[in-house]
Amino acid sequence: MKTMIVTEGMGEFSAFKTLFTSLPTKNGALAPRIAHVTCQPDGAVKGIAKACEPLLRQAHARKVDLFVLVIDREQQARTPGELARALKSQLDSLSPGLFRIEVVYKDRTFENWLIADLDALRKQRARYEVSDALVRQVEPDKADMVKALDLLKKAARGKQYDKIDDGQKIANRLDLMAAARHSRSFRHLLHILGHVDYLHQCRTAVAAP
Repeated sequence: MKTMIVTEGMGEFSAFKTLFTSLPTKNGALAPRIAHVTCQPDGAVKGIAKACEPLLRQAHARKVDLFVLVIDREQQARTPGELARALKSQLDSLSPGLFRIEVVYKDRTFENWLIADLDALRKQRARYEVSDALVRQVEPDKADMVKALDLLKKAARGKQYDKIDDGQKIANRLDLMAAARHSRSFRHLLHILGHVDYLHQCRTAVAAP
């Protein structure tokens, strides 16, 4: 299945190229095309959809089967589901083709997904201190509820945490299934992408092997 994943974050744009390569799905290993859109994630949905319009046309030209917009919830009060339905409706109205369109909100930012696998930080001992307090804040299944960027900055040793450079290094070490155990919004993305372990639901995390 041809898949295009679109994101508004530059850190995500870089990280997604490695994160979702060879993802096991019901249709075989995923090899998505990653694209970037410039928009304000907490802006008006019509504006976000309009910014995506050139990418929708590109998806149609490339005969894409699934178009997934991955975007930050930021501090919006509406639930990720409510936000996604509103934005999907706008994207559907602008779509030039019949391909499937889905919207996934990071709850609340990409950093919440990065911090969901603390082993990705532990693998960089010189860079991060993973304290017992940090573990209690993130696990089990609480990564979507923390101020993740603040926690990453606090855990970082030496120079200040850099969202793109440090984010990429964490993403390179991230175990998708470990992150999914502690972030429901990340599980939802795996569900949308057709991951074999989250084909039918994403409310409950798959247990660690």
